[in-house]
Amino acid sequence: ALPICRRSPTAPAISYAHTCIGSADPASEEEPFGMAAAVYPNALAAAGACSPRVMNRSSAFNGTYESYIEIIQNDTTVRALRRAYYATITFTDAALGRVLDELERLKLDQNTVITFIGDHGYQNGQKGEWCKSTLTELATRVPMFVVPPRGQTGWARGERVKAVVETVDLMPTLAELAGLDLPAQAYAGESLRPLLRSSP
Repeated sequence: ALPICRRSPTAPAISYAHTCIGSADPASEEEPFGMAAAVYPNALAAAGACSPRVMNRSSAFNGTYESYIEIIQNDTTVRALRRAYYATITFTDAALGRVLDELERLKLDQNTVITFIGDHGYQNGQKGEWCKSTLTELATRVPMFVVPPRGQTGWARGERVKAVVETVDLMPTLAELAGLDLPAQAYAGESLRPLLRSSP
């Protein structure tokens, strides 16, 4: 497990990585590189995002939510948390752009299917919600993009699919697109290839 924010070694390393990733040391080979801190310096430090009261999840599961209540009652902390959260989005967007630029430079974009999935992340007070303890769309839906190879025909491009799809559908989708014949028991989900075809 990565030593993220000096958390307990028994805690899952990735559970709150996106909260405190900006505090990671870019020079360290053992911690994730936190470009977000360079975009919005001190945002996470000001928010105390790696402090025990935020990182300790026990209070969030005993029914009191004391840690969250304490945080969201402080406007300065709320602004700092949102600033840090938006910084991670900015960084992710820039990093994805670098990958796409490199694929184009190497001419790999002409035979590469690009898939991108995100977590729904924190709700940041939208509609009064902060935690992921509800079944609202904010807590259950995640973004997913499938970008077809540049120049190939027969693909739907720039369209939004209204059908319900799941992340488990990616395995059979990518297997089909790669021409792999996998046994049905090897995966869950259904291929999304029919949804990716252009309309006649």
